[in-house]
Amino acid sequence: MSNKTLANLLDVGKHHNKHKTAIDDGKTQYSFAELDILSDRLATTLRKRYGLRKGDKILVIPSKCSQLIVSILSIWKCGAVYVPVDKNNGVNRIEFIKNNISAALSISDLQTLDDLSDILKDIPNFVYENVNLLEADVDNINFEEATAEDVAVILHTSGSEGVPKGVMLQHCSIISYFNAHNQILDFNTTSKNLNFGDFHFDVSIQDTFLPLFFGGSVYLFKGLFLSKLIIDLLVEQQVSHIIAVSSVLSLITGNGSEIERLRETPLRVCMTGGEVCDIKLINKWLTILPNLRLYNGYGPTECNSLTMAYHIMEPDYNRNTLFPIGTPFDKMEAILLDKNHQLISAVNTKGILAISGPQIMKGYLNLPLQNKQVLKKIGGKTFYITGDFARKDEDGNYHFEGRNDSEVKIQGRRINLNEIRNCLLNVSTIDYVVVDTIKLEKGTFIYSFLHGTNLQLDTILKDVLEQSRTCLPDYMIPKYLYISSWISKTSTNKVNEKGIKEIIQNRIQKNSNKYIVVE
Repeated sequence: MSNKTLANLLDVGKHHNKHKTAIDDGKTQYSFAELDILSDRLATTLRKRYGLRKGDKILVIPSKCSQLIVSILSIWKCGAVYVPVDKNNGVNRIEFIKNNISAALSISDLQTLDDLSDILKDIPNFVYENVNLLEADVDNINFEEATAEDVAVILHTSGSEGVPKGVMLQHCSIISYFNAHNQILDFNTTSKNLNFGDFHFDVSIQDTFLPLFFGGSVYLFKGLFLSKLIIDLLVEQQVSHIIAVSSVLSLITGNGSEIERLRETPLRVCMTGGEVCDIKLINKWLTILPNLRLYNGYGPTECNSLTMAYHIMEPDYNRNTLFPIGTPFDKMEAILLDKNHQLISAVNTKGILAISGPQIMKGYLNLPLQNKQVLKKIGGKTFYITGDFARKDEDGNYHFEGRNDSEVKIQGRRINLNEIRNCLLNVSTIDYVVVDTIKLEKGTFIYSFLHGTNLQLDTILKDVLEQSRTCLPDYMIPKYLYISSWISKTSTNKVNEKGIKEIIQNRIQKNSNKYIVVE
């Protein structure tokens, strides 16, 4: 195993062309050399002024800017642990995370630190806008450096117990992920990526630090998710790679007319996934950009966000099932388990997906019982039990079959809600579908929320009903239909399915006789 850590993140870039722009937020640019120098200065300041030591956990409340990248690099150079948290999480959640990690320091912008001063007053803080004011320190300080086995990042995900779970990722697991994923992405010193992921979200590891690791440049996107604005930026910045969850790719696409402008740009790779990916969306990109290398990926935060991918080589206009999620990355292994955690070897048999290999997390912070539940020894290897259903086809490709809560039983009939979702996604103007059940006094009923950006309100209901009757038995057709051009998003720009379900369920509870809403 290599002893390399994320403190060495800039090595390729600064050795190949240290004066090349590494990070750009539209206002402030830093070359690889500048990033290196400024992060060295800040690391020295954090050591001397705040007494930062190896293993200390640093609460970072990020806003997108180039100075943030300096701050994160300085944390790793100190041997400390980067713990990002969404400033929109709410005070109670932020305070819980701060206390759970025993934060040694908080880093954010001045306004955020002021807004959260009541819960951060017991720990020192640093304003990252000040990184340019730091002067070189003539005193040499011997840092106690992190090792490859040490934790580098803690990312928080929603917990079933009502409190967030801190996913601990080691330097070695992140670098293993970089090397494996880059066999597909092929970032190099001529590449440029557009960052969409917020920094409390695991996609930011993919779309910011992975390109930098291989000497590529990154532009931090902070604007509105409007197709024309993003395409303008892709053209202006001569972007070669896009990494975007499916709902963000849908926003970039719009009605598809703007994508035509990307034909004459260096764009060559698009990585999507993270959510159910609309077939029509993929077909649109590959029809307009036939030379684009487009991948559908899968992976949980607990395994460094992506562990497998499928290369979609050409449009498939007759396809009515989702594209595969592919095969595991180099050195990673995937297996399927039955409900008793026994290995499933038969092809096209649905089971619980489990993942093993160097990318998996060290564990959840301070949650030993949950670690025992999800990290299991199977055949002498540690597997992460994802809780997702999948099947493996004859070609060795895995197919996502939903979470283990996707099956329901209504009036004695077993119904997979994903089958309903996949059916409704075949409506030409629908690009996202949420399907769930609601329990009323009269019984349990299926409802569906359907989203489209270019809806024809006079015909969409007819299209949806015709599609439902074509591919679903009567008992699987949703009782309640909500069709809308509006869609709720989380702070990480993923579709907020939980929030959508709460809204729809509240509306049904208030008026259970209103079965169809088009807005």
